[in-house]
Amino acid sequence: MNSEQAQDNSPLPVNEDASWPGPTVGVIGGNGPAATALFQDVLVRLTPAATDQEHLDLVVLVHSSQPDRTARILSDDAPDPGPVLARDAARLDAIGTDFTVIPCNTAYHFLPTIAAATSQPILSIVEETAKAAVERAAERADERAGDGSSDRSPRIGLLATDGTRAAKVYERVLDSLGAQTIYPDDADQQLTMSVIYDGVKAGGPIDLAGLDVDRVRHIAPMPADVEAVVRGEEVLLEDLHRCLEQRGARALQDHGALLRKVAGERARPR
Repeated sequence: MNSEQAQDNSPLPVNEDASWPGPTVGVIGGNGPAATALFQDVLVRLTPAATDQEHLDLVVLVHSSQPDRTARILSDDAPDPGPVLARDAARLDAIGTDFTVIPCNTAYHFLPTIAAATSQPILSIVEETAKAAVERAAERADERAGDGSSDRSPRIGLLATDGTRAAKVYERVLDSLGAQTIYPDDADQQLTMSVIYDGVKAGGPIDLAGLDVDRVRHIAPMPADVEAVVRGEEVLLEDLHRCLEQRGARALQDHGALLRKVAGERARPR
């Protein structure tokens, strides 16, 4: 191999490589793997592209062995995923991606640690989803006000892991937007966790027998109580979506808001 060939094949950060015109999206994935796969699938479908070359370039780290985020939030004795996620952010920085996304809600509890390890902006699935949920809920809140209610603050139901709930990842953002966060009761939170951990994450069967109309009243309260429901984490179930819509609550999948934001970055200059 001559010196010219060696130079051509030497490692080069993507932001210095003309064959990667950018912007290049860095994805810290594997949390969980199904959520990362869904993120990529929907991003392709949301991106306005007529050819392969018109799609976004991505560098995806499917780091499935990272410690469980919920376990750490619930117990200081559990392994800490924060430094692991931070090193992945630094890896993407070294590779030369332009910004980072993390298709996992619970991971945003560790955002200060992650952000300190990178110079790249991190698009927040939580902030984008919360803003979209409040916008979607505003119309129904206005309808409530028209009925004489003095309370016009949007009410957002949240289906997510125990970790996301305990860390108040969404509650803090929704509160800053003037919205109320409504959680399912203990029995339905247990059912939600079973769907996420025993079903989606474990690759097992997903038992929706408990999601009949009466139980959905608790998971997604009646329209008078909740204007929008955020289906966080990997609760990606069309049966659940239909139950929510039948109750009048407007279901919103967390990935959708983030993906629209990422797809919109296609035209952003590097």
